[in-house]
Amino acid sequence: MKVIAIDIGNTRIKTGEFYNSELIRTLIIEDPLEIKPLIYGSKIDVVLSSVVPKHTSLMEGILKNHPNTDLFLIEHNLDFGFAINYTPLTGLGIDRLCSISGAKHLLELDNTLMDYDYVITFDFGTATTVNVLQIGKSPVFTGGMIAPGLKIMNAALNHHTSKLPLIEHFNTSGFLGNSTDNSIRSGIINSTIGLVERVYNHFSALSGDMKIFITGGYAEALIPHLQIPFQHEPFLNLIGIYSIYYRNKK
Repeated sequence: MKVIAIDIGNTRIKTGEFYNSELIRTLIIEDPLEIKPLIYGSKIDVVLSSVVPKHTSLMEGILKNHPNTDLFLIEHNLDFGFAINYTPLTGLGIDRLCSISGAKHLLELDNTLMDYDYVITFDFGTATTVNVLQIGKSPVFTGGMIAPGLKIMNAALNHHTSKLPLIEHFNTSGFLGNSTDNSIRSGIINSTIGLVERVYNHFSALSGDMKIFITGGYAEALIPHLQIPFQHEPFLNLIGIYSIYYRNKK
């Protein structure tokens, strides 16, 4: 059976086509209307996760009015396979729940979930989010962190100073910058890497058994600078969206 997962983020809309539980195709679209060519043909279940209300409404309208699609919306009242310690629950970004659900799902497929005390995801997108699942006898989402993403940090420097520019990319090979652009890149990258390392060191002090996943549009700019063990999953949220659908679909 074919299932289309849609992840509407603050910057991009990612789509993933699943067939018999396997992710076989992905596509990034710029506008909800671009989903139409993907949903023609035989009956399709479409699973939607969104953090952008205006795009949510438009996408829901498209999908509900299409004869070949059944819409499944990821909401806070679903069974995620773990308890959630967060107040209020509706204030927790659905994307963060999808991220940690994707990580849990991948470890369950490998039968390695119970090897870890903590599963942690870092999503390097418009915002940088940290999401922590404590395993134990019964998994619990215990919270995380929200920080400015790379582009937001650059925009803040540009907005609040008179001379610091917006830069085109965040790729840098040096620890220190030898130009203004490279100094901005170095500052932004090392600020984010410092956050990652602090989280890693904190949970290392609690337990040596943790699994870290990284995802998000800026992950590739950060990967060369990471010196901790991690697994890179570019489509972690899509995997999570599908896993939540699979768990809850009756």
